[in-house]
Amino acid sequence: MIIRLFLAAALGAVSGVLAGCGESEPVCQNEVIREALSPDGELKASLFRRACGGPTGMSSQVSILPAGAAEADAGNALIADTAGGAAPAAAWGGPDVAMEWTSPRAVTLTYPVRARIIVGESSVRGVAISHRSRD
Repeated sequence: MIIRLFLAAALGAVSGVLAGCGESEPVCQNEVIREALSPDGELKASLFRRACGGPTGMSSQVSILPAGAAEADAGNALIADTAGGAAPAAAWGGPDVAMEWTSPRAVTLTYPVRARIIVGESSVRGVAISHRSRD
């Protein structure tokens, strides 16, 4: 009887977890680290940490967005991680990324030389993106 109750409780817990997995996207949360406004104030480069649960490592992500917009998705300009500890980690767990606007439609992203670049776009929303690595 006790075993049957235990199995029923365990099955219920597993079913609840699996029901949440379904085919829908995982619920992710973005935590903004810092932002840099373009010289004309129309756009921003936003550095953030994105947490979607699970055993994945931390990454640093950058999106180019309209100045008043919030980060809702994964980074559209850069997604980088520490390559399993090869690159130094910032306080949030991903590599630090400096963002410098060089004109209203050009930004330079600078990150550790050993960071693993998962997404590294050269242009987003009409903004030219330069990538630099540093020691």
